[in-house]
Amino acid sequence: MMRKDRVFVCPHCFAHSKNAYQDALLDYFLLERATISNREFREFIGVDSVKTANKMLSSLNLPYSCEKKGRVYHRPEDFLFQLEERYHRLK
Repeated sequence: MMRKDRVFVCPHCFAHSKNAYQDALLDYFLLERATISNREFREFIGVDSVKTANKMLSSLNLPYSCEKKGRVYHRPEDFLFQLEERYHRLK
């Protein structure tokens, strides 16, 4: 999906979602690693703005370490539950 005007849009089917990044982040935690920085998130999601990425990550209330610069967000404790919920939602 590509982000355009605060909405993620699929270039193939034109489906749109304001929170597609939430599912994408679950995929990241499953396939890549259990932590993510703002920079890694921006590269993975395709967002240029540090501020926008920060708002998106902050809205998820993820556990994190470090304050301000160098902050790393951690996979939530209920990660497996969230994956299961998403699986049933998509089924």
